[in-house]
Amino acid sequence: MEKDEGNMEKSISIFLLLPFIFLSIFLLIPIGFTVVLSFCSWWGYGPITFVGLDNFIKIFTIERFQRALINNLLWIIGVIFVPMFFGLILAYILLDVKGKRIFTAALWIPYAISPVALGYIFYFVFDPKIGLINSTLEILGLGFLKRAWLSSWPLNTFSLIIGSWWNRFAFSTIVYLAGMTTISRDIIDAAKTDGCVGFHQLRKIIFPLLRPFTAIILAWSVLYSFQDNFGFIYVTTEGGPFRSSEVIGISMYLEGFMSSNMGIASALAFLSTIITLTAAIIILSRSKGG
Repeated sequence: MEKDEGNMEKSISIFLLLPFIFLSIFLLIPIGFTVVLSFCSWWGYGPITFVGLDNFIKIFTIERFQRALINNLLWIIGVIFVPMFFGLILAYILLDVKGKRIFTAALWIPYAISPVALGYIFYFVFDPKIGLINSTLEILGLGFLKRAWLSSWPLNTFSLIIGSWWNRFAFSTIVYLAGMTTISRDIIDAAKTDGCVGFHQLRKIIFPLLRPFTAIILAWSVLYSFQDNFGFIYVTTEGGPFRSSEVIGISMYLEGFMSSNMGIASALAFLSTIITLTAAIIILSRSKGG
């Protein structure tokens, strides 16, 4: 019996060893190397020179990196509150609608579209000559409102954020609708009996019960603002013009792969990871705090 148990433990160890090796090679070692490089100067070849906090000082003092940080802050604010609010409203409307599953399936369409494809769509939507927005304004006799939407800051950043709402709005609606289906009908019926209906019911009864789902939306929106919006921004503006619409992810790519400044790129990656993890931990811990 003891021999069989020993063989079982040995077999389990062997099975776990291979995934751990792959995890180390493709995840843990690169993460560790990135952390080390964030405190060094390296151009992809030659010696690696330790520079301490110099890379981080540059991030907070050089204008293009300051702009990227500001843009990231604008993205966080922009992709959270408006999509979350309207997603909550639509989820509440759909809660008692017959054929709810059809609408839910339709909501997956914009969320399922890749950021790159979404970027191409809105590149033409915002095009100053043939774009949908300016063409519509011209037809409506509002040609004086036409703009080169992606040509200057902060208009380009705000335009990109608004373009991403289509995708984020669908995500918020799906999450909130899933959360509302977990709420007991007895609670909702009791609220109706007491005269608590409509927006008052949503604000006083339903929304507080959706706290864990709100935390999911908040955490995922922060993650999107720092990482998942890279393809969308790069396809539409490539971070330009003059690096004015950059976020940290775009800066990381340009510094690391276009300028071969691996030290700054690693510092940006490390900073982005710390901010994202800290925000996620705070959001999730507060959602459990009641």
